[in-house]
Amino acid sequence: MSWTIRPNVFWHAVLGAVVLFFVGWMDYVSVGQLDFSVLYYLPIALWAWHIGLGPAIFMACVSTCGFTINDYLNGNTYPHEIFRVCSAGIHGAAYMAVAICVHLLHKRFLRERELNFRLAKTVGELDKSMTEVRKLRGQALTICPVTRRIKMGGEWIGIESFLRENLEMPVQEEVSGEVVSGMAEKMIEYYGWRE
Repeated sequence: MSWTIRPNVFWHAVLGAVVLFFVGWMDYVSVGQLDFSVLYYLPIALWAWHIGLGPAIFMACVSTCGFTINDYLNGNTYPHEIFRVCSAGIHGAAYMAVAICVHLLHKRFLRERELNFRLAKTVGELDKSMTEVRKLRGQALTICPVTRRIKMGGEWIGIESFLRENLEMPVQEEVSGEVVSGMAEKMIEYYGWRE
């Protein structure tokens, strides 16, 4: 079984890893003088948008580890180590939240793009139907009074075919109440059913 990565996913993965490395390096070099914790959002958002939620959560975990390691290596001191753990937890939760929010935003974007495509397609079909209706409106229809067929292009077609082919309308057959009551009266007369 061959496993391949789409080229755009591969390059977004590489770009996210490079950005993460660069942010981590800048965070380390600044020796805690500048707060680079916000810049860790960039590779997370990139992966969440272009690759998916699972990889983005992985990137959030790696970013949390990178931030925590740099915080330790830069010699930031806390009254107790539990504060370092809490800081890592807060940053990790924020990174996870960004991954989830950007992923959901991307899903919404794709859904809206699909709906816009469907809307454009429907509007195109409606426009085509309106053009057909306008064409038919301008023509006088020839109807046979006996067979109730319509003459189209020198050929006689049934009303159902006309509605299906020219107006793209579904046709459903149903016997009207007048026909049913008329048939009932005829049967009563024929069989002599009287109360």
